[in-house]
Amino acid sequence: MAQTYAVFGSYLLFKEVVADDLGRLFRAGAIVDGAVDRTVWLRLLDGAGLPRVAIASALARAREIGALLSGSQVPTGPFFLEADGVSAIGGGFVAGQPLNHVLQRARDEAFPLQPDNCLLIAEKLALGLSAGEAVQIGGRPLAHGFLHPGLICLSYDGDATVFGFGLGEALLGALGVPDAAPGARAYLAPEVLAGGGASLRGDVYSVGAVLFHLLTGTALPATPGEREAALAGAFMAWDGEPLPGDIKAVLGRALAMSPAGRYPSAAALRTELDRLLYGGAYSPTTFNLALFMDRLFRAEIEAEELERPRELKADPADYTVAAVEPESAATVADRGVTTDGPPSAVGPRPEAVEPSAPSRRRVGLWAAVGGAVVVGAAAALAWFWWATSQPKELPPTPEEIAAARQAQEDRLRTMTQEMVQEMMAQREEEIRQELSARQARIEELQRRLQQSERRAAKSSTAAADEAATQQALLRELQEQEEAQRAQQEALETERREGAGALVADASPSVPSPAPAESGEPASSPTSAALPTATVAAPPTQPPAKPTTAAAAARTVKAGELVAPEEVDTPPVVVKSQALEWPRNAARSKGKGVVVVKLTVNASGGVDDVEVLRADHTGWGIPEAALAAAAGYRYKPGTKDGVPVTTYAFVTWRYDFTEQ
Repeated sequence: MAQTYAVFGSYLLFKEVVADDLGRLFRAGAIVDGAVDRTVWLRLLDGAGLPRVAIASALARAREIGALLSGSQVPTGPFFLEADGVSAIGGGFVAGQPLNHVLQRARDEAFPLQPDNCLLIAEKLALGLSAGEAVQIGGRPLAHGFLHPGLICLSYDGDATVFGFGLGEALLGALGVPDAAPGARAYLAPEVLAGGGASLRGDVYSVGAVLFHLLTGTALPATPGEREAALAGAFMAWDGEPLPGDIKAVLGRALAMSPAGRYPSAAALRTELDRLLYGGAYSPTTFNLALFMDRLFRAEIEAEELERPRELKADPADYTVAAVEPESAATVADRGVTTDGPPSAVGPRPEAVEPSAPSRRRVGLWAAVGGAVVVGAAAALAWFWWATSQPKELPPTPEEIAAARQAQEDRLRTMTQEMVQEMMAQREEEIRQELSARQARIEELQRRLQQSERRAAKSSTAAADEAATQQALLRELQEQEEAQRAQQEALETERREGAGALVADASPSVPSPAPAESGEPASSPTSAALPTATVAAPPTQPPAKPTTAAAAARTVKAGELVAPEEVDTPPVVVKSQALEWPRNAARSKGKGVVVVKLTVNASGGVDDVEVLRADHTGWGIPEAALAAAAGYRYKPGTKDGVPVTTYAFVTWRYDFTEQ
């Protein structure tokens, strides 16, 4: 068998995920009792110029610290080891990518993160550092000291993990070597670059520097004296606009040149980020971050799903136990590491990737043919061995079952919505006409009330004369608004009942993936706070349709209009537009939903917008939704690999009942 995996200590190195100025990051397998026990992340700290002796000396302390740390943003089962002069760290495997690779890929693909996602990542990093601050070392809270994007893993599910606790001081020794760790300097505080040690306020600066890179797509200058100007003239990568004032204020304090001017700890920074994230201007969701990761790394995700089952079955005895040679400075330089940002990501080396099953089959087949030249019997035996040694199709994993079920639920939900729209369209139109007439009456009463208030403001005599008129107008206005709300509630009730009946009729036709799951309840709708927007994506897998020879031979042209359920990949939001409700909307005292359909062209622009549902037709509510939707920009949907025109949907919920 070809030697395709290397062994480092008690770990089998499956795949080199990235190579940077710190070394190499592998997806690896922990060897226990001669077999692969589990998948782990394993990072070799063999970058050129790193202080390897100091790092090796710090491993024992880092191991003790790892046993004390706990939290959702720190690695599970952290481990530290050294083999043949190379130190390594690692922890439990969570499918994802190192943050420096994410930043580089986003820049290469011109697919920047949205501000909500940037803030959410920074908040998770601050939470991870807060876990270190909860640990007392020598009577002082633990500081990380070296928050390098290569030590941050961003999972495909939208979570973040911070590695390297306990090694910060040792890694800072690289600053004494001119060419060592160039990608780290942009994230270190000025006093740290000047020779200071790890500190809580230094960690705050590092989180701010990472947030700056996430937002702008470019790292801070390596020279501290150039950073204030960079922050002052920074623009958002996702829309080319200057940094919003609220974000710039947080960055300005986190990146203060003087430690005294910064937040005192990562916990304090996290509190400020939470206030910013959930104060109403932004709508952060882990789902949107996971969707971003899925679009950016779809090929890697699919490859990993195929590779990991094979890796877990690998027999370590089949591979030569050989030390992983430290890389030379020339090798590191060949990776393209520069000082103006994170190093360029380098793909897996050919020798570090196991040949695919088809490749092995071709080798076996040619061996059989060669045997046939010598003797037919040998060929028959070779063929028999080859046929019986082929890997059998693996049963679906729980993740695959969950994905299939989710796809079925998405298809059912889409079909249900279409049926509800058709069945309710006539009834809704009747109620809308009634609501429109009532809304016109309400607006007339409001105008009369405002006129009366203006007349009353002129003199006390006029005020006394207008008092009765105002009372009568207010009573009628209240009655009209109550009647309007009753009609809206009745309409919403009919919609829910209609949708429930349709789901009940459709649900038996959807097969359950497993008997144990057939009794699970369907997910229930959740209410959203004022105001929120939800992008409704078409189903991930369109329902199967009968095909004909003509349909199969048909080629989709770029820009062609394709129904959402027929596209291969739906449009993905790259720029959203904040919805600003008009002042009169608060006076409606209403609660409801606005659904807008957008026609997204092959360039990602919005050609047309249409209101599909508006629970209030007055107060400027649907007009505000249309204006916001027109400002959206998308990564276009595709069909057969070409960009096409299709539809996207945006839903806004509002609640003015308490205002």
